[in-house]
Amino acid sequence: MPSIVALPNEILYEIVRHTPQGSLPALAATSRSIYQCAVQSIYRFIYFTNLRQQDGRYRLNQAPEWSRDLSRMSKIVDLSLFLRTIRESSLLRSYVFAASLEWNSVTGSGLEGTMIDVLHILASSVLYLYVSPAKYNLNFHTGIPINSLDLRYLDFADEYYRDGVFVGGKLISLDRIYETFAQPTLQQLSIESVRSWDYVVEPKGRARTSPVSFLSFPNSVPAGDDLAEILSWPVALKSFNIGVWPEGESYGTNTSILSAAKFIHALHHQRESLEDIFITGQWDNRGWDGSTVGTEMRDFTHLKRLGLTREFLVSTKEETRLNGLTPKAITTLYQVLPLALEELQIELAPAFEWFDRLRETSGSDFTYEAQEIQEWLAEIVKYKDDYCPRLNNITLWQRKSQAAHIGERVEWTKLAAALKNVGIQLNWVSGSGPPLFVDL
Repeated sequence: MPSIVALPNEILYEIVRHTPQGSLPALAATSRSIYQCAVQSIYRFIYFTNLRQQDGRYRLNQAPEWSRDLSRMSKIVDLSLFLRTIRESSLLRSYVFAASLEWNSVTGSGLEGTMIDVLHILASSVLYLYVSPAKYNLNFHTGIPINSLDLRYLDFADEYYRDGVFVGGKLISLDRIYETFAQPTLQQLSIESVRSWDYVVEPKGRARTSPVSFLSFPNSVPAGDDLAEILSWPVALKSFNIGVWPEGESYGTNTSILSAAKFIHALHHQRESLEDIFITGQWDNRGWDGSTVGTEMRDFTHLKRLGLTREFLVSTKEETRLNGLTPKAITTLYQVLPLALEELQIELAPAFEWFDRLRETSGSDFTYEAQEIQEWLAEIVKYKDDYCPRLNNITLWQRKSQAAHIGERVEWTKLAAALKNVGIQLNWVSGSGPPLFVDL
């Protein structure tokens, strides 16, 4: 009677390919022939985590598909046993194509030392390595080809003292962080929960020396002038993301934060390579000068996805008046959009009113912000072909617990229909987190 093991390896590989990842170990145990075909798939994509779901750290938006789909990966259940296996078998070790390793230290478990041994052994064979360590030691990844690295600011920042006095918070050292940026294999870097930025910037000839192409600062305080120095380091930055902590935190220094104009000027180093810019959160007014990104944004020739607060993009008539500007001195929305732009996300302030075309804000000041946004979007309909011909999606996002049902309002439905006629989908979303650019 014919047996499955008599089938040619090409057929066995197809059977393995269509078998769910969790069933591969059982399939491999059925025969030597099937084991030889299945074991490569078992070890190809591996992951380890001891984080509880509620501990979930920020994962890089740009992490590859294999690291986001755990159904395609084999979970390391016993890290010590896995270490012994790959140490004893160079063949099994050679099957590991990519690994995702994230962990919290468990007191007395020896987990940190075991993980470092695993990383050093995999270094000779793995092609893609995502690491999110419990604590960051600048020497731990020497010689290890880490491609994607998620760090937590408080795990390696030093407490900040000025003239011997603790100034509140911890300070990130540009020298120390540059050592991370300079790792030769590092492509994606995320530093979460930055709580203070260095107020002293001393350029040291580091421009265009880092291979990092995807950079994120999630859940952090607004950046200061030193961010321009950091943004000059990558050779060609493709994606930049900074998310301001919604509850607000102390800066740890008295430095002013970057205004919109200064921020886009800091990013100007990367104008020929950036494809994604994603900045969320309402920024403190300290250092704010009423500026917007302006037409300098159009210099970003490859920018496809843009997410900014409304204040970064364009000023209202009221803001123009309060900042002493003339209408001719400001730009409207369609004039600042890059030519290659495909998706636009506009974050609106929590206090923004969708429906009231006239509402009192303070004293005798009034705002027509909802009406103005409608006018800006109507101008995109009119000028799309000349200014943003590839634009296909606009999302208006507000950090609120309940969604606004603006789809029931005639003025918004008419605008959505007009945008759809020129190939643009209009969305309005409310929630605790931004809706776009999370699954690139």
